[in-house]
Amino acid sequence: MFFVEQKNPNSEGLNYTVTKNEEKMGMHGSFTCVITYENTLAHLIGKEGEGFKYMLHLMNEARIAVGMQGLGGIESALDHAVSYAKERVQFGKPIAELPLLKRYLSDYETERDAIRALLFDTISYYDQFQFLDLKKKKTNDLTAEEEKQFKFVSMWTRKRTPLVKYYACEKYTELSTKAIQILGGYGFMQEYPLERIHRDSFGPLLYEGTSQIQALMALKDLVKQAVKDPRRFMASIFTKHAGLGLIAGKSSSQVEFQKVQYRFKKKMVKLIIITLKPEGSRLLNPKAWQSEENISQLMIHAETLCQALCYTETLRVLAKHADLDSNRVDLFNRYSLLVRPRLEAIYSDWELRS
Repeated sequence: MFFVEQKNPNSEGLNYTVTKNEEKMGMHGSFTCVITYENTLAHLIGKEGEGFKYMLHLMNEARIAVGMQGLGGIESALDHAVSYAKERVQFGKPIAELPLLKRYLSDYETERDAIRALLFDTISYYDQFQFLDLKKKKTNDLTAEEEKQFKFVSMWTRKRTPLVKYYACEKYTELSTKAIQILGGYGFMQEYPLERIHRDSFGPLLYEGTSQIQALMALKDLVKQAVKDPRRFMASIFTKHAGLGLIAGKSSSQVEFQKVQYRFKKKMVKLIIITLKPEGSRLLNPKAWQSEENISQLMIHAETLCQALCYTETLRVLAKHADLDSNRVDLFNRYSLLVRPRLEAIYSDWELRS
């Protein structure tokens, strides 16, 4: 990894040249350029040969940041849509009060608030990971408690990073489309900002890894977990049964979450077994799960698996919030009502395509 100064320290000329400005469908305030390096002098950053590792570290942070950008776009689009719907009168009342549009806006707000909760929960793990990672690199001396916490937050940061990037950015494009429809023809006009907000939504879908790359990253970790220790992976499904939550005296939100998670785990394990095709007698043998051809069959379902993980992880966060603050119970219930039909549609897709 290198740092390049604008001016060449050994001559009066530039150290690099901008040879083309790319014209994009959106994000016109951000220049995307072709840069040509010729006789360029640069400074090495870090250790030689470790640039790719540094880049991956940077990309993990950037992917979470792009998820935040997606959330910002969602909030902006919703703000414009709600403002218009409250002012636009049709059938003797603001269109925001018409039953169909009222539900439309309520679902939009529910998903926005849920995505925000998922992002902030993920960022809290990343902040701890970054602090402990830097301390470990500088001093190589973490306490036993810090080492334990470092492993814990590293696991959650890795698991959540592709999900927040995928979920927030996909919903940015989808929900900004719906916001345009609320304005009707006005939403299509450049006089109103929604058409720009929607065009800008396509950038976050693509940079720092497309949505499909995020889905494959999530699938990779899932398969790695299953292949590494099938016995433990299979056993984990039974620890999520909602009945265990009732026995343990958990809150209604936690019990409801465990019901959803248990059903997801059952359907997911069934999908993995059907696609990876380990022989019954060798089901718990790691080598039986490692057929490259069968893993390719599982990749067909990468995006729907990623979607299901997004919904269940968001429910996990909202259930935790509901336990801490009774005012969050309503959001948990509304989000659960919103995503359960989506999960069932995903399970039907797995059944039909496996």
